[in-house]
Amino acid sequence: RLHNLRTLGALTPDKRLRLAQETLAVYVPLASRLGIWSLKARLEDECFRWLQPAAHAALATRLEEGAQRESICDSIEALGEELRRRGIDCVDICGRPKSLFSIHRKMTEKGLGLEDLPQVHDVRAVRVVVRGEASCYDVLDAVNSKWSTVEGKAKDYIRAPKGNGYQSLHSVVIDSSGQPLEVQIRTPEMHHKAEFGMAAHWRYKRSEERRVGKECRSRWS
Repeated sequence: RLHNLRTLGALTPDKRLRLAQETLAVYVPLASRLGIWSLKARLEDECFRWLQPAAHAALATRLEEGAQRESICDSIEALGEELRRRGIDCVDICGRPKSLFSIHRKMTEKGLGLEDLPQVHDVRAVRVVVRGEASCYDVLDAVNSKWSTVEGKAKDYIRAPKGNGYQSLHSVVIDSSGQPLEVQIRTPEMHHKAEFGMAAHWRYKRSEERRVGKECRSRWS
């Protein structure tokens, strides 16, 4: 379906509209229920592009003008230095602007215009992946110590996972650029589940079991 949406330009306008509307009504909720967040966001953005082209273009232009990616890179570098100083070993630190559709939906729900974009606190996000659950809370302490936090925006989905199995720590801070930044912190298994859904959890566990099994056989052979 994602491939179909990316080639809608070859179809008639009425077919484009029907497929995009059907995707939002059926495929996006299905991806959400299964916890396949990366696919859900891509489906939503493609639908947004075809259903509201003017709003999509205006928001994309505004975000590009705001140099979002550059400021995210600065925050990643600063956070990486802080974690190294504390001796916290990270698997990965990466960042991204929030999906356009998600931003548009929040702005619509709150009655905000493009000039009110700074009021959407998770337009910019950084994700930190560490090796163990305890390290997640060490990173959270480092984040909240380095930058000022936005009250009421912290979420602990590790101790209280979402219904579809999603686990992560979320905190919104004001970084050195003076803008809100959402920081997500999780383990590799939590990240794998968030990217590929609930079924991926079992595949991940099976692959880990096979890896450990091979290590044991190698150790005793």
